[in-house]
Amino acid sequence: MRFGIRQRIAALSDWMRWRRAYRWSVRSWFLPGDLQASRLVLDSFRPSRVLRPVPARAPTRRNILVLAPHPDDEIIGPGGTLLLARAAGCAVNVLFLTTGRAHDRETRRSEAQALCAAAGFEALFAGGDADAIDVAETARLLAELVSGRSFDVLFLPFFLDDHDDHRLASAVLSAAAKARAVAGRLPREVWAYHVYGPGPMNCVVDISDVADRKRALIGLHASQMEKRDWAHFALGMNAVISRFLPGNPAPRHAEGFMVLPLDEYIALADRAFACGLLLDGSMSA
Repeated sequence: MRFGIRQRIAALSDWMRWRRAYRWSVRSWFLPGDLQASRLVLDSFRPSRVLRPVPARAPTRRNILVLAPHPDDEIIGPGGTLLLARAAGCAVNVLFLTTGRAHDRETRRSEAQALCAAAGFEALFAGGDADAIDVAETARLLAELVSGRSFDVLFLPFFLDDHDDHRLASAVLSAAAKARAVAGRLPREVWAYHVYGPGPMNCVVDISDVADRKRALIGLHASQMEKRDWAHFALGMNAVISRFLPGNPAPRHAEGFMVLPLDEYIALADRAFACGLLLDGSMSA
């Protein structure tokens, strides 16, 4: 009997230690939306089982629209591919959805303009200098933009990227697509990129030839480089993604994308949102 009590006390002690450690590593016990939404694409985190990323070329001679939630997302995520696309005759237009907090808006806007000028991109800004993405208003501005110009390809962060604003970019796209005024005006091809980690992807682009240029351009976002060496972060991720490139054992860099027709991408994102992916009420903003 005494031995049984000791065993139970030891088991309870172990369980409490484990629970403390688990609570330390998990920021919230209540993330049903993320968990359910993640199930929609979870298998793709083993690309060899479900999604086999195939080598792809950057777009050529097309008009590209990039949704960048913040200045620097446009270069950290798809920057190498956009540089290759620009060299292949594409026009690259970057729509910055926000420009930072009040204390650094002017700096970040200036840095975004400088990078776009250096890379040969056109810098566009969604309205004023907002702190956060207002989905309805930004969708209206996006609808207004595409109703007056013609774009062939759309780049935006994948809807499971690990930042609320990055996820909201897909909510903006979904809301804009439902506007009657833009029916048929949005690009039919979506390239969903990754900023905070190599997420689900079905194609990879070898950016080895422009990796050094990408590194230098990231440095133009000097205010952000004071917080973290984003060039080191981005190129490290690109090195990891290069494992999907065939042949040639030399060190290389690659960017990964989930490339889908517009309707399929929005349908997948909407399913995730219906699971409660955006739990902070942002969808109704």
